[in-house]
Amino acid sequence: MILTYTGDPRRCVGYPRVEGMNALAGRVLRWQIGRRWQKALKTPAQTLILSAESLLTNLRGPELATLLHDLRQSFDEVRLLVYIRPYHDLVSSLWQQRLRRGVADLKITSQPYRKILEPGLQVFGRENIIFRRFSRKDLLQGDLFADFCAQTGLPDGALRDTGTKFESLSLEAASVLFAHNLERKAKMGHAEARAVEERARLTAVLERFGHEKIGFSEKLLQQALQRRAEGLDWLEGVAGFDVRGKAQSVAQPIDSAGDLLRLAEKHRPEVEEMLSRAKPPAGPIRRALMRRWL
Repeated sequence: MILTYTGDPRRCVGYPRVEGMNALAGRVLRWQIGRRWQKALKTPAQTLILSAESLLTNLRGPELATLLHDLRQSFDEVRLLVYIRPYHDLVSSLWQQRLRRGVADLKITSQPYRKILEPGLQVFGRENIIFRRFSRKDLLQGDLFADFCAQTGLPDGALRDTGTKFESLSLEAASVLFAHNLERKAKMGHAEARAVEERARLTAVLERFGHEKIGFSEKLLQQALQRRAEGLDWLEGVAGFDVRGKAQSVAQPIDSAGDLLRLAEKHRPEVEEMLSRAKPPAGPIRRALMRRWL
């Protein structure tokens, strides 16, 4: 979809079939996808749903306008449904995602809400955008699927949970992965493919380790909030509800990298024992991981 509407295919970062293509191959692929999309638009249907997060992130205003024009040739109404997860609920999840990708720092990030959403607002119009707060108390029946069906006019039960979930790490597990990533960063000349394999195997073990909930200290959260204040104010003005939320109370709030490293050192023997018992049997990469994760 992005390749069909973008003026610059190089913006399709992370899409293997696009990266590294020569100009001719890129044009052929774009033509093939465009034909399939135009055929889909001509197929009679009451409702067409696009998972549009990447579209808003990658397409510029004029490109979104072209997409909207094409949709309006086939559909009477075109709306955006935007679920906003409160800031304090989101930061822990984003930090864990960065850990899983090999990052080792305490940078608290959030979505660049205005950059992502403002072009959509300008093109689609505020009257065609539905904002929903992503929290159990606000969702219909406390369920995302029921809420989504109600907002889009789908029959109740038309969508269901497939069971695929992002497994949240415990504080103990996150500390070990943080230490591993920090150590890996200091190593040079190690093949990236092997580094990814090491991290994936360690993470699989850590998903069953520990019980403390991850949370950041008030100091770190406030520093991060100050950096995002303007964007959050803008979003609250547009959405019409609080998007900051409240920080959850945790037993051991993270205040520094030292906190995590001390916790990782404390739990190293347990993790090494879990790694030694994990299947498949320990090979060269797993033994190297056991020696070098901290």
